[in-house]
Amino acid sequence: MRKILYPQLKFQIAEYRERTGISQEDMAKKLGILRRFLSQYEKGFKTPTSEELVKICELMEIPIPEENKPKEPL
Repeated sequence: MRKILYPQLKFQIAEYRERTGISQEDMAKKLGILRRFLSQYEKGFKTPTSEELVKICELMEIPIPEENKPKEPL
């Protein structure tokens, strides 16, 4: 699984959580990941997989990086 670097993501996750009042635990549940992974993404210690990045972007309603958008079936 290819991991991508989305430099501002850690700041966007923290800002989103502060703005919406959602806890790391609740956000992780919505994303289907462990809370510790979300914490590592927020701190910049780990980068999400492409699939996780798409879920995070969709939840936060931010643009999905072009290289990570799901491919349309032909």
